Amino acid sequence: KIPLVCRNCEDAPCMYACISGAIHRDERGVVVTDTDKCIGCWTCVMVCPYGVIGRHLETKKAYRCDRCPDTEMPACVAACPTGALVYDTVDSFAHQVRKTVSKELLTSERV
Repeated sequence: KIPLVCRNCEDAPCMYACISGAIHRDERGVVVTDTDKCIGCWTCVMVCPYGVIGRHLETKKAYRCDRCPDTEMPACVAACPTGALVYDTVDSFAHQVRKTVSKELLTSERV
């Protein structure tokens, strides 16, 4: 299974398509939906290039991953049984990957 979570696009089409102004970027830079403003038009669902915005049919509201703002780490990352999900910035993650690969290359050259 592949987790389908909001990619928080830099140029988020859902924000521009939202006719009620319910979708915005919060102080953390996360694209969020204000359910009080959402009118259930599903325009955001239609324009999302990743198909990660859901429709709650009972409340007629759109929903997406909000990165669990009340916790230090998103619940999906904390609960991932294999450790495949990582919650980090792109720069920090890339730095760590380069560091790990460099160590592996140095170790394999010595053998």
